[in-house]
Amino acid sequence: MDFYPSQGCYGIMQPLENELQYHSHISANFTSENVRYLLNYCSQASYVEDENRISKPIFWIGIYIALASLICTLAMAADLLHGFRSRKIWFPCKYFTLNAASITVITVAMKLPVDLSSLMPFYLDQAPKVGSIAFMCTMMANFMPSLASMDNKTLLANVIGLAILVITMIVNICIQISTGVIENYNFSLSSTNHIVTNFMILAYIYMALLFWLLVVLISSVFNIPAS
Repeated sequence: MDFYPSQGCYGIMQPLENELQYHSHISANFTSENVRYLLNYCSQASYVEDENRISKPIFWIGIYIALASLICTLAMAADLLHGFRSRKIWFPCKYFTLNAASITVITVAMKLPVDLSSLMPFYLDQAPKVGSIAFMCTMMANFMPSLASMDNKTLLANVIGLAILVITMIVNICIQISTGVIENYNFSLSSTNHIVTNFMILAYIYMALLFWLLVVLISSVFNIPAS
């Protein structure tokens, strides 16, 4: 069994607590109030250790999200280069198309804005969360040319899958704004220089873009087959 500092703390303090059950104080400078204070410290140390143990997978989750985002970025860059080399400025989707595989990778890449439970109170925590929403807008815009290359059933199924993901993101972002997970962040460079980052305003702007792009995608589902 692993040994934790809190266990050692309890191992020292509990015999003292048992001793105080028979005596009002152990010494002139060590009373029951001191023991209660130190036991409270043991409880706080135990809470911190549990929190650190639970948060250990966060590092690997971050790598997992980064790899998924990198795959999406490289695929979009490959389509961009393919469009320039083919002299097709509308950038046809050869590598990054709307399908079940791409939706799965996007779901992994969008874990930060969808996550409702993780505490992200600092600037470097909230910036990736809001930035992921902007990244989603970019990916949705890149999907547009791939819609015309599908048959009707495939087109409908893929757009429905993407719509479920986008609507889930928008709802979760609204919940995070209302609960204060996403909020404006103030930090000071000096005693006179204060910077306010309006993460809430950025989140509202990106949500509006997401909704607009979703409307365009759904409208295309009805127009492309007829065209």
